[in-house]
This record gives sequence, structure tokens and C-alpha cells, in this order.
Amino acid sequence: MKIEYLILKSKEEKNYYKYDIQRNFSDVYHKELKDDQWEHQFINSPYNDTALFLAKDIDNNLIVGTSLMILQKYATKEKEGNFYLFTTSMVIKEYRNRGIYVQLLKLQKEYAQKNNVDFILAFPNKLAYPCLKLFGGFKDIKKIKLIRTNLENVNLNSFESSLVIDKEMLKWRFEHKNYLFCVRDNKIIIFKKFENAYDILAVLDYINFDHNLMQANICDLSVVNILEFNAKNDNNIEVIDTINATYLPIQSDFDYSKIYINLLMSDVF
Repeated sequence: MKIEYLILKSKEEKNYYKYDIQRNFSDVYHKELKDDQWEHQFINSPYNDTALFLAKDIDNNLIVGTSLMILQKYATKEKEGNFYLFTTSMVIKEYRNRGIYVQLLKLQKEYAQKNNVDFILAFPNKLAYPCLKLFGGFKDIKKIKLIRTNLENVNLNSFESSLVIDKEMLKWRFEHKNYLFCVRDNKIIIFKKFENAYDILAVLDYINFDHNLMQANICDLSVVNILEFNAKNDNNIEVIDTINATYLPIQSDFDYSKIYINLLMSDVF
């Protein structure tokens, strides 16, 4: 078995393998990668830098592994720079335990070094988390509890984020048609429906937001999911999950504990 590794940048190259990746996504994640999601994640990007890494079984002409990195910008009190958001990685079942995931991670690190970003950011699920730490060298920024509470218990002034929300980022992020918006206390709450509650992804200043991006002003949020540090108190909360925020350091002169996380940073779907 011979495995070939590819790094694709152009729309034409990526679209050539679109249906292979959609099929693998369905097999691995048991849900559909829709055409608009494909366009948003794999083709479009805020800064024209979305790299698709593929593992291909040459003998069987089969795509067996995939990972994706999307260029983003960050800002802390000490530093501003670029990072890659690592997302949508998968290796089909029959090819696991053959070192393919490790090789894809190696290619991603080399690509990030070549492009002089400061780090790679990832929000792995429970299955990918130990692989990233053991084989990829990823480290924890934070393990954050996702809690369920009511809107009155949400501190709207606590939603700090190191993600730069500039014009390009706003345009790309809000290609999402399932985002909802609520204007409250001179803030815009960005949220989306998840099961029987609403995930609050971010809270931005009303004055700095392009209001043309708002689909509607809906504020009927009875039950919401937020990160634990966005709650006013511990009353009436339920812990429903843990968010693993991890990074792979590319540059060493940076205090990664200064990175502030919100759910908008991880929500590529």
C-alpha cells in the first residue's frame, strides 16, 4: 500500500476531491457535509488561505485521510499575529493505526512554520483530543465547561475573545445562515439553536457590528449554553460538556495562557 500526501490550495484542486471528502465525512461523522458547508469551510476563507491536507491510497485511488487549516488573526494585550484554525480531520476506519493521522499533523506543522504563523488552534472532540496531544504535540490552553443556564444569568460583559473580528472575518463567519441575533444592552448576542437550547457563540459591541449581517433580532432565549466563565453565578446551571481548547506552538515567544476563547472561534459549521 502506497500513501501519497497532498496539500491543496486552489478551489479547482479541492473541488476535484469534493465528493470523496463528503462521502468520508458522512462515514466518519455520521452526518452530511452539505454543499454550502463545503464552500464555507474548504473554499472560502477570511484571508484567502485555507489549506487542505489529503492522504491518498495510490493503489486503490482512494482518499483515506483529510485535515483542514484556515488562517485567522488574533490579538492579546501583548501581541497580534496569525494562527491556523485546525478543523475537520478524519481518517477512514480501515486505514487507522497506520500512521496517516500523524503524517498529516506533521505536514500541517511544516506548513504553519513555512507561513510564519504563531500557533495552530484546535478544538478536538473526545476521540481526537488524546491523538492531538500524544502524536501532534498539542497543549491545553484551557479545558472549559459548557454549561446550561438562563439568559438572566449571562454576564454580557464577560465575552472576551482573542479572535480578531475585522471586516474580512465578519463577512466569512456570517456566511452561516443558521446564526441568530439579539440586541440587548448595546450588545449583539450571536447564537444558534442546538437541540433544545441556544449556544451563545459571542457577544459583540453593537456599534462595531455590521448590522446588514443580522438575519433577524430574536431575543426569546429562555435556555442558553455558555462557557462557564460567562455566567454571573453558579445558581441554576447544568454542566453539559467540556470544550477542549488546544494549541500547537509554532513560535516560542508567546504566552499562550493569554488567549481568550469563545464558542465562535470553534464554530466552523
